[in-house]
Amino acid sequence: MQTLHFDTLCVLCSLSLFALAAAMACLNKTVEEQLAGVSSALADLLQRSGSADARVVGLRDEAYEILIGAGLANRTKLHCDRVGVHPSNRSDTGVEPQEVLRKLAKFAKAGFSFAECARAAAVEREPGAAGDCMEQRNAELVRQSAGQLAPVAAHSLEAFSVTCGHTNQALRAAWHGVPSDDASIAIQGKVSRAMLANRDQALGRAMESGMEWLVIRWQVAKAFPQLVSLIAGADNVPSAIARADTSIQLLWRVHKQASLLADGSGNIDWGKVEAAALRSLPKNPGDIAQATPASQLARQPASQRTTSQLASQPASQPASQPAS
Repeated sequence: MQTLHFDTLCVLCSLSLFALAAAMACLNKTVEEQLAGVSSALADLLQRSGSADARVVGLRDEAYEILIGAGLANRTKLHCDRVGVHPSNRSDTGVEPQEVLRKLAKFAKAGFSFAECARAAAVEREPGAAGDCMEQRNAELVRQSAGQLAPVAAHSLEAFSVTCGHTNQALRAAWHGVPSDDASIAIQGKVSRAMLANRDQALGRAMESGMEWLVIRWQVAKAFPQLVSLIAGADNVPSAIARADTSIQLLWRVHKQASLLADGSGNIDWGKVEAAALRSLPKNPGDIAQATPASQLARQPASQRTTSQLASQPASQPASQPAS
């Protein structure tokens, strides 16, 4: 009788009975059929996520249950060298290269935890030009990192991280031995995989065998790009509380939300944009308010506003009064 590995048992136990039964029921369905079966539920979830008081962490978990139940996401172990960065994370910047070796140094000092990485989620690579473009964006990120990120070989990436991106990039940096002068992780100017593995067995296993990811089908991300942003935003809540985003990250967050919330005519409700950008609880919320045109106009004296600015204000808000 074949014995299930412990990690496989953990995966099975993590699914609710409903989700497991649903996954078994959809084994013979095509991805398109599976997606059609949950499209209305995902659309409703994303509509609720647009509320100013949306509980993004709970909505993320609800989305996971829908996707797992429909067979549109599954747990897969992937080596770090097979996982790139999805651009939706970190307000379209992917990762912060300067944080990658700092993360690795923290692992070297405190140890690596697979339990902490249980939230790792990624989107599988889309076939053809779209997947190639995503990989090229990762290669460009490497080129701009001044050696802080590990190289990306052509046709090497199978998935793109939405969460735990810095953790995976830290493992990649160790695997490839990127340049570093930090004696806690490097020998003779390069990160030492052997030294790190000898210091922490869990870190060694993570580098050698990879981590387990919840991999979302590419068709889901293509049909519902807002869902990827929701997952990334929910995962960034703890780090946002602990550490303030940079000005560039905040501007990208506002830009991203404005793009998602614009209607068919290109009109944007900046109040909703600001509320959506604040859902991940950034440590410097005032900076987001300053980055939205509606807030800038509200702070500008009425006598200094142009005719076009006055005309662009929502009718429900008098031009001479600040937006609520």
